[in-house]
Amino acid sequence: MTAALTGLGDFLVGSLLSAVGLLALPLALLRHRRADALLAAFGAFTLLYGVRLACGSEIAASIGVGGLAQAWVVNTITYVINIPAWAFFWKLLGRGWRSIVVWWLGVMSVFAVVGVGSDLLHQTPGTLARHPNNILVIVGLVVAAIALFVPRRRLTADLKILLVGLSTFALLAVNDNLVSMGLLPWSWREESIGFVIFVGCLGAIAARNFFRREGQLAALESELETARQIQRSLLPGRPPGRAALELAIRFQPTSAVGGDLYDFLEVEDRDFGVLVADVSGHGVPAALISAMVKVAVASHRDCARRPAELLGRVNRTLCGTVQRGFVTAAYLFIDSRRGSLVAASAGHPRPLLCPADSRGAREVGGQGPILGRFTDARYEEECLPMQAGDRLVLFTDGLLEARRGDGEQWGEAALQDFVSRGRSLDAEAFCDALLAEVGRWTGQQRSLELDDDLTLLVLDLA
Repeated sequence: MTAALTGLGDFLVGSLLSAVGLLALPLALLRHRRADALLAAFGAFTLLYGVRLACGSEIAASIGVGGLAQAWVVNTITYVINIPAWAFFWKLLGRGWRSIVVWWLGVMSVFAVVGVGSDLLHQTPGTLARHPNNILVIVGLVVAAIALFVPRRRLTADLKILLVGLSTFALLAVNDNLVSMGLLPWSWREESIGFVIFVGCLGAIAARNFFRREGQLAALESELETARQIQRSLLPGRPPGRAALELAIRFQPTSAVGGDLYDFLEVEDRDFGVLVADVSGHGVPAALISAMVKVAVASHRDCARRPAELLGRVNRTLCGTVQRGFVTAAYLFIDSRRGSLVAASAGHPRPLLCPADSRGAREVGGQGPILGRFTDARYEEECLPMQAGDRLVLFTDGLLEARRGDGEQWGEAALQDFVSRGRSLDAEAFCDALLAEVGRWTGQQRSLELDDDLTLLVLDLA
């Protein structure tokens, strides 16, 4: 009767531990950002221990699990279970590849391979599961104690929880291993009780770390959302003054904030400059540099009518402040009174001009190197007439580099062709149709997601 109750208890506890492990693993591996290694190790360790305990019970034998199958499962898990156990310690205590925890994780990984290989070679389960495994478990507990106490003067809250669980489990585990080796005068073995207490402590640690990281992630996402709102508030909605034109803008960063930038420089009521820039990289670093570019351009607004000179001054400013990365930019100045356009480019895709009296599109703006790298860089500018009805299209290379499944990019030729074909559409409809065309080409019918930030400006002179 007592044996039956013990078998039932082992089966129920093993099933419970297996369920805990099965819940922890997907929670750790299917996180929206990245896998939680500590929680994953806990889940694997708990699942394996629970399966071994349940499978080795008399209840498992009574429901049809054969004795030989039980032996193979139990002994294979005995070899393998040390790997997630020490992976957990590594993530909690590890101090790099030279730490004692990582070293012992390697030892137990090798032993698992040797143990499983020995059983397969001899066609007998458990060839190394008794004395060699028992000795390694006891030595491992000593290693864990060294890792806990030797390098540290102060125990953190997680380590105090771990100490309680580990001490309880260690005492019962050492008892079980010594009993199985015949070195103690009694036969009492209740390692599973210690393991349940140990798992509770590990679960508390894993949960504390999980929710702490989730809280940090939520705070970071909140900060990024604030940064996104700030960045968008710095982007103008339309040119200043009373410029006679129709304008459409699409700004789509790949993350909360991006490295693309557009801006307008007011000179007189109907004369203004247009800037589109692209900072290398993504995210917060690129967004910070783009803010620097905006400030640098605004500080040189006295040469807004001379695009080549403005880009040269901005370049010299950035060369002293941008240590990593670079910036590409295109700048246009529209003189509405004289009916002229002056354009320059700094390593940036040149804007497209679609004249009112032509269905074709042409690139405008002189060539020049990227900003922020070469202090002696020189930029060229192009001057040409403009009239009411002309269309200007400015963009960043996120549009040109849209890819479909085979890796082919959409490219400049496709853009020029669409600009020519879409001449009859107004600015807003043109932007919508252009992005829909790119979406169809890349196979993204519902939501266009690109590998790089995208900025698109369409200006129709009235």
